[in-house]
Amino acid sequence: MTTAGCDFRKYQRLHRKILGELAGTMDSSRFKELLALRRRCFPTKEEVIEIVEAFFQEAP
Repeated sequence: MTTAGCDFRKYQRLHRKILGELAGTMDSSRFKELLALRRRCFPTKEEVIEIVEAFFQEAP
């Protein structure tokens, strides 16, 4: 497996773990918004940080 493939698998595992934790602690409509954001193509680390920070700044 290539390094990129290995990194992507690690990213996917971490992503599923985080989504699972968030699903139990968030309002379902906010969680659906977050899922819609993740449907973008594979973002860079910096893009993910920006998206998540913006998402939680909007939280009521």
